[in-house]
Amino acid sequence: METKELFKIIIGFLFVLFGILDPYKDALLINSFLVIAGIFIILLGFKKRIRKYLYPVKKGFLDNIWHIFRG
Repeated sequence: METKELFKIIIGFLFVLFGILDPYKDALLINSFLVIAGIFIILLGFKKRIRKYLYPVKKGFLDNIWHIFRG
């Protein structure tokens, strides 16, 4: 795992932890924003691995499936 990916994952976990364990419970909007932003940052850290497992097929394969269901 590259250093940039690891850095993004660690920052994302810090965002999520601070959003969940925030001592100021009055700011629920800010806390929920921190949790959502942390999840997106974690996903950005895993972007290369997600692409590797989600898109192993050729580009034309998904187009062929779309035309079959479209008619």
